Amino acid sequence: SAAVTRYGAPVIVCDFGTATTIDAIDAAKRYLGGTIIPGPRTMAASLEKGTSQLPEIDIRKPENVVGNSTETSIRSGIFWGSVGIVEGIVARMKAELGGSPKVIATGGWAETVAAETNCIDIVEKDLVLRGIAEAFYRNS
Repeated sequence: SAAVTRYGAPVIVCDFGTATTIDAIDAAKRYLGGTIIPGPRTMAASLEKGTSQLPEIDIRKPENVVGNSTETSIRSGIFWGSVGIVEGIVARMKAELGGSPKVIATGGWAETVAAETNCIDIVEKDLVLRGIAEAFYRNS
């Protein structure tokens, strides 16, 4: 709601939190649907809990893509994997939507991911809250 109000349509919204959701709104302002993948911290916790030998690590941009230890390899896989997933999904959504949709990033990891890719046009960390507020005022 807030993305369309603030930036027009078509638009793609990437919400980076516990899960990463990427949603598409077409030029007629219809919500088409989206994708849901684990967020970076969820990926790290899953590796730690779902394997017998891998530790949970803090997620941050690694110094190198190629890790030289278990910890740096996990960090690189999660960080650069998250960036690559977003780039791939956004490119495919743009092709399906046609036109030139703006890509908005929101959520706790928005600035971190946006800094590493050119597929995100705008970062607005509180977009979801703005949408909830707009819906409330519209329906009050």
